[in-house]
Amino acid sequence: MSENLPDEIISELLSPALKVPEHMFSDTSFTSPFASYSASSSSTLLVCKSWLRVATPLLYSVVVIRSKAQAQALQATLQSAPELGRFVKKLRVEGGFGKPLHNILRNTPNVTDIFVSLQMRATDLTSGLASGLPFINPARLIMLDDDQFFARNKAAADLMKALETCAKKWSNLNKIHFPYTHIPAERKAFCTALCKAPTVKTLSFPAPKPRFDEPRLVPYLTKLHKSLARGHRNKDRGRYTSLLHREPPPRSVAALDIPSHPEDTAPWKLPDQSINSTRLQFLLVSKLFQRLATPYLYRYPIFLHEGNFPAFSRALGAQPALASDVRMLDVRRPPRRGPIRRLETSWRTEGLDAMFSYTRNLTHLIGGGSYISWAAFATVAEIAGGTLQELTGFSIYVKDSTTTKHTPNIFRHFSALRTFHWELDSAMTLPALEFLHMKSPEALSVFSETHLPNLRRANFKIGGDWDVALLATHGSKLQQLEVERATISAQSVLTLCPNITTLTCRVEERDKYDFGRSTLDTGFAHPFLGKLVVKKYTTQGKANEKEWEAFFLSVDSKHLPALREVCVPDLEWPTTEHGISKNVWVKGAEMLLERGIKLIDGEGVEWRPRLKSARGKGKK
Repeated sequence: MSENLPDEIISELLSPALKVPEHMFSDTSFTSPFASYSASSSSTLLVCKSWLRVATPLLYSVVVIRSKAQAQALQATLQSAPELGRFVKKLRVEGGFGKPLHNILRNTPNVTDIFVSLQMRATDLTSGLASGLPFINPARLIMLDDDQFFARNKAAADLMKALETCAKKWSNLNKIHFPYTHIPAERKAFCTALCKAPTVKTLSFPAPKPRFDEPRLVPYLTKLHKSLARGHRNKDRGRYTSLLHREPPPRSVAALDIPSHPEDTAPWKLPDQSINSTRLQFLLVSKLFQRLATPYLYRYPIFLHEGNFPAFSRALGAQPALASDVRMLDVRRPPRRGPIRRLETSWRTEGLDAMFSYTRNLTHLIGGGSYISWAAFATVAEIAGGTLQELTGFSIYVKDSTTTKHTPNIFRHFSALRTFHWELDSAMTLPALEFLHMKSPEALSVFSETHLPNLRRANFKIGGDWDVALLATHGSKLQQLEVERATISAQSVLTLCPNITTLTCRVEERDKYDFGRSTLDTGFAHPFLGKLVVKKYTTQGKANEKEWEAFFLSVDSKHLPALREVCVPDLEWPTTEHGISKNVWVKGAEMLLERGIKLIDGEGVEWRPRLKSARGKGKK
């Protein structure tokens, strides 16, 4: 079908998949935007001949080189098909990579934008890049460097000398992007020499950080501007009035939206103490705005201090219609203002008791370790038990055991509860409960005797051995389980939970780093576990790397035939060729890939094997 389409339409269809965005090509962040691990876009060339014809210029228009193996592969391609070099318009080189770069630059005469890195290791080979730069004549030069931890070795010095020489000869060069928010003393001569290139019209610097880099960058730019202007005739000075250009700082998002269902109630997601003043401004616009906005403010009230509780309770009592609008009560303290934003200690929440008596449509009740009385808890159950879906972060205490009946029958009111987090013991019948999160073992026996037909996820952050009666009772219902250890009281959770698809646990020396596999029978095979999330208390040091290697060796398809992913939330993929060569995560990932298992980080990014450079090539 594509053979009947004009090339222009095919090009429009393929461009989003093949073109490299400008903001990525020119990115001078410390971590390269191309360090992410994604499938190669070159696979689109294999669809059909018309796609190959149209996609080839798109694919080669922007070339990014991040390793010796990539440089060697591109050199070989251009030697066998020199015509492809004419398609290259933008070239980003994130290292030295030896002699291949000389041949690459020699075969790419139409480069208009060149990106080079000055962050060179002493072992990097920049001779090929330095000798190849004269073969191109770009209009824009972008440099990557660090203004505090910059390289002082010969590799970087040779590259800077080559750039100084070429900048004077490149007749098309009109724009230079510097990476410095303040100019290091060792780089001032280099920067000044580039600024004096005869054809340059625009110099770009990153936006300086307030009160830190700006006082150091501005004097240099002012002095440079005067120096450049003095070096030219009066009629040329107008050129330099607009020569210096600062790139704008990254765009920030100032709006805050309160969701109808809070997906993340972690303390650092809480609004700060300025949010209410912003929200209340809408009520001051007009009477119409006040009438329309008030129900939304009551739906998700934000409490800045515990003194708000009584006033809010009185307002609910005076206006029952507004009380019915309340959906979420989050009574954690917001973070303080200032550079250190942290959650304060829990409020005294006696004032909540009266508030609970009005909130009949409450769906989410969230506390930050706050204590409420059993009487207040009973009020919540009676008034909002039929609508409440989430109850987390509270400790319930019995203020007067002689007058307050401490009975587990109270849980029968919670017919809609889906998420429950409570650290004290109780018994309950929760027909809608899907997620159970516990941090202490006291209530395990109660839950093990409770009917929980819809329980699907459980999180038991309980250290040491504990009674596994709950897992013995409800383990077959669970699909996702998080535990501190995969072996509890000498029993593996793999046998206790035969239907889980995701298991999160820690691996430690006492478990032989094998997440409980050593306790399994020889013929045991878990048919459904497809994802294993693994944590450790320590992640640094050589000894730790050996422990991870022991873990990777223990993962096999014999006991876990359905396993397809292993996630280590704390791992960080290396972003440079040097980092990849000795990284324990890369070794583990490639070890697992041989068994058909992916290793992913906390963001779900998997490792994809890189090209391996041939020994001895590109080292001259």
